[in-house]
Amino acid sequence: MGWGKWTVCWLMLICLYTMPIKEITADELEKTTDADEQVVSLTESSSEVPLLNVAEQSHSSSELKNDEIINAETSDETVDKVESSAEKTISSSETKNQLIPFALIGEGTVTNPYTAGTVGELKDVLTAIKNDVGTGTYYLNLTENIVYSGADVFEIYKSIEINGQGNYMLYENSSSTTEANVGYRIKVSGLQVKIKNLNFGSSTLTDDKGNVYGNQSYYGIIGAGGSSAIQFDATLENVNYYGKTGAQPLLTWNTESTFTMMGENHFKSEVGSNSQEFMEGYNLFFAKGSKTTIDHQTSASSSLLYGYGTGGSGDRKMRVTLEEDAEVDFTSSKTYFTYGSNGLILTIGKGAEFFYTQTDNKALTFTNTSSASAEINAQKDSQMTVLSGGRITSSGAITMNVNEPNWLRFKNTATTGLFNKNVTLNRLDGNVGEIGGYQFNYLSASQELLKKEVAGASTLTLADNYFENPSLKQAIYQKKIKIIDWESFSDVDVGRSNLITTIKDYDPSERTLTNNTFKLSKERLWTGDEIKNETAQQEIEDATDETQGMVTSETSASSTWHVEELISGSYYVYVKISGTINEDPELQIFASESLWVEKEVEIAKSPLSVEVPLELLFQVREVGAFDTKESAQPILSESNYPIDFTIDSVQDLSVESPITLVDQVTAGESNQLRLQLAATNDTILGPLIVGENTVDSLTIAPFLTEPLGIYLKGEYSGPIFKKYDTNYTFTYSLTPQGESK
Repeated sequence: MGWGKWTVCWLMLICLYTMPIKEITADELEKTTDADEQVVSLTESSSEVPLLNVAEQSHSSSELKNDEIINAETSDETVDKVESSAEKTISSSETKNQLIPFALIGEGTVTNPYTAGTVGELKDVLTAIKNDVGTGTYYLNLTENIVYSGADVFEIYKSIEINGQGNYMLYENSSSTTEANVGYRIKVSGLQVKIKNLNFGSSTLTDDKGNVYGNQSYYGIIGAGGSSAIQFDATLENVNYYGKTGAQPLLTWNTESTFTMMGENHFKSEVGSNSQEFMEGYNLFFAKGSKTTIDHQTSASSSLLYGYGTGGSGDRKMRVTLEEDAEVDFTSSKTYFTYGSNGLILTIGKGAEFFYTQTDNKALTFTNTSSASAEINAQKDSQMTVLSGGRITSSGAITMNVNEPNWLRFKNTATTGLFNKNVTLNRLDGNVGEIGGYQFNYLSASQELLKKEVAGASTLTLADNYFENPSLKQAIYQKKIKIIDWESFSDVDVGRSNLITTIKDYDPSERTLTNNTFKLSKERLWTGDEIKNETAQQEIEDATDETQGMVTSETSASSTWHVEELISGSYYVYVKISGTINEDPELQIFASESLWVEKEVEIAKSPLSVEVPLELLFQVREVGAFDTKESAQPILSESNYPIDFTIDSVQDLSVESPITLVDQVTAGESNQLRLQLAATNDTILGPLIVGENTVDSLTIAPFLTEPLGIYLKGEYSGPIFKKYDTNYTFTYSLTPQGESK
């Protein structure tokens, strides 16, 4: 008997030293004179200092420190547990009938939260919150990993935020996978509960038998167990989940309860006993900007989401909502996306991304009954990718309402054909009958890239016969790349007349431009009233360099196009771009083309600049016709428009010359000279006479590859036995063609 007293006394003294929960004053110590009385004093004051039974607590390996006494009896079993911590295993304490004092640490506020590091502490904190006069929200931080059993329930009576701080909740592998009242259980309707920075289960941490902590209860990690009357809103933020048995992370049987994902969350569920759906419930939300991966490949049950339970006044429709910029990636081995609900409403919000992969060569089936329709709403800039192990189907009707999404992608990864059930697609954006906003791209049987334009504000039926390839395996409904801003302007000066066209901005901006096509024409290339009309677009597409009015065309990867040496005047510039999606290399074959766009541009006239020879020489050695073409001199224009060159007058500056300029040589007459100005393009000005002249014009075209030459030719009547020097001055004029002098 005395031995037992001394053992307890020694233990309690150590606990008071190592765990100073309540200070013992000098006055209190004076009330006792020996160790036996000290034990009695502490026992009697237990109403002031809470005493917890260690048999109700679990300890992680991180709690097994050298300066703590875990078990008063240093049995071989206790030594084995301490040693096993060096092997990175985590097990619950088996100590029985030991009393350790506990008091709340913290104030339950955001800045000073309560803390708990064991099963017992967690229960006591939640009990204290239950009994507190406040209404919440309360804040609780976990300080250690917590290993709990099927007998451990953490009851929540008030709104609370639990911060795991990166720790683990580990369910004993020996505990039941079908236990309903275990773990975090909400006991009152109307609560908001957030769990963040916490890991449930582990694929790497092991128990004392070397087994990973893959056991879970299929009643979920947070909820009301089997109660359908309790409505709650649960939020998971930065949560990781691993389950191999009993893997069913979320459960509520109340139609109004919600689960919301925030931050970055990862769920992985593997084949094992009683591993069922990802969620039993009706309302699954992915908050703005959140990123969630759900890899749920279990063997029990046939759906990913199960609408079970009738509590509350909800309509029992399954609502899966991705808020703005949320991303969720599902991988599922289940036949059905939803089961048991009155229908599915899948909403992919602005900029959100929904990715779904069906494994086990199963076709994705949205709902399981004919009365349960599937409604899919894809909003502006959203993405939806469905990889199905067969032709996509549903027991009920499928309707897709799309309003400016980035793309919707459908792929059959196992067989051929895409749709086993007709899908009604309602394009909500755009103007009725107007093309250019969206198109379907797919491959023909010969792997040729094909497209189908989808007019604005229209409805179409997606079925395998909608596409021209009966062996179709993939199609994408995508936003057509669109030119947002572009310019085309002239760069004109003496000797320079260029057109510069630049693509400045396009949408979606994250796509990579592959080919840009430019066309330049003196005439409009399309007919009708609207360039966005499909007929008009095809007319522009079909125009070649041989088409009337066409000047030039080019296709290149460059976003800038230069055309040089253009004649002044009005032109029509046409531009079309194409680009590919970068996010998935597999989608790069589905290049999207923009509509043709048009600008009318004016190439201004440059300053008039023509280089005319200063002197032309000729010699006559025979009577009759003569020609000096071999000594022709170039006449060069640096203007960007045709110029008319003509001789206005001729002045005779010869000294003592009897030669007379005539317009026609008279037979038998002497000293008559018929003189003409000729060009290498066979144009002839004249005959020229002294004084005013009215003769034809020589057109000097701009940008000639071979310059035009001018020279003198004519006829001389003789005689040739005497030398005469003649000297004539020509007055000429240069006039832009089409203008008067």
